[in-house]
Amino acid sequence: MLELLVFVISIFLILKKGKGAILYYPVIGTLFDIFKGYHLHNFVTENYRFVFLIILLFFFYLPYLPYSKAKPILFFILFLFVLLLFNPLTDSWKPSQITSTFNASSIVFMFLVGYNYINSFKKIKKLYNILILNSIIILVYFVCIQIFSFQLLTADSSYSDIFISHHFDYDIYTVSYTVLIMFFIREHLTTKREKLLNTFFIVANLILLIIFMKRWAIFSTFLGIFIFLFYTGNVAKKLKSLSFVIILAIATSIFFMDIIIEQFVNRGDKVSGLNELKNEGRTFDYLNMYHYITTNNSIREILVGGNLFESRDFGQKYLNEVRNIHPDLLALLYGTGFLGLFLYLYIYKWLFKKTGAVYDVAIKSYLNKDIYSVCKMFIIVLVFISIAGGALRVTTADSLAFLFIGGCIRILSLKKKLNKN
Repeated sequence: MLELLVFVISIFLILKKGKGAILYYPVIGTLFDIFKGYHLHNFVTENYRFVFLIILLFFFYLPYLPYSKAKPILFFILFLFVLLLFNPLTDSWKPSQITSTFNASSIVFMFLVGYNYINSFKKIKKLYNILILNSIIILVYFVCIQIFSFQLLTADSSYSDIFISHHFDYDIYTVSYTVLIMFFIREHLTTKREKLLNTFFIVANLILLIIFMKRWAIFSTFLGIFIFLFYTGNVAKKLKSLSFVIILAIATSIFFMDIIIEQFVNRGDKVSGLNELKNEGRTFDYLNMYHYITTNNSIREILVGGNLFESRDFGQKYLNEVRNIHPDLLALLYGTGFLGLFLYLYIYKWLFKKTGAVYDVAIKSYLNKDIYSVCKMFIIVLVFISIAGGALRVTTADSLAFLFIGGCIRILSLKKKLNKN
């Protein structure tokens, strides 16, 4: 029933905020992600998410979007829906594949939405404030599930008994991406109160990442910060700021040392990468995909895939277990073939090139340099996650990333127009 309440709130936001309701999507997504662990099928909460998006997009975005600005994304989405239309003709059709297709399409489509709506740093600042609210929700939820008993349908045995995760695995990336956005905006806050809140929430989210010990979320966070520092200016000042929050996070972590030690006992090998090769599922995913391609005689399956967004049968065939393919690149290769994989990767090549192009002719200010840098950072991090894990299945976090990238490119494009005038 609580998820129905969240849906009602989401509709109220549309009525109250209009197209600006899209900035609250991380909060709506996080709440739906929290409740999906209490249902046998994820599409129970996903349906609410899609209805919210469809209503919002249909009335405030679809008639007004600059579709010519994102042709690679539209080609990819069109390709997915063409495959979906032919999917009932195969033996592997499942209703969840419809949900997965809408899910993947909505993630990359957020670029156009962000490009349309986020046209100023003021709106980025508003999104940042909403992410603070989202952080409060996540932190309160994690505290509550440690104290009170909430019964999931399936327990997660990979975590320690003294830390409860409640199947929030993929959505911990929302925490990671929030840290990256907060670190980007840190140098552009004006009041002491804002900077104090920024420090608190960066540290709190870093501690949550450490406690959770989801390795790719941790790696992508620090990889993102490194990439941001590589592209941005005034590196010395940012390194000083980064050192301060890291030292503060380490000092604060002392209060949670019992949980951290227990977590490391259970997940230390996963985080450090020291587990044996034979126990690493992602390694086997790549090896087994190579075997699948080299032994497959179907040109159709190689080109356009044979099982759209349903890779569990791959795990049953090659791993003798019900396990989805984890890396997105392999899941796309299996489900959409080399053509689908090419269209997906081309999106990132196009975004990377477009970001550089709009910045080259933009006004060279400190803020614009940081916007350019954080945009490049998210593009590279998303590719990294696609190689190592499941970006197209991390709905809330990656929708946030594409929304943010679209907004950053739009702002740089507007600066370009001002520069010409």
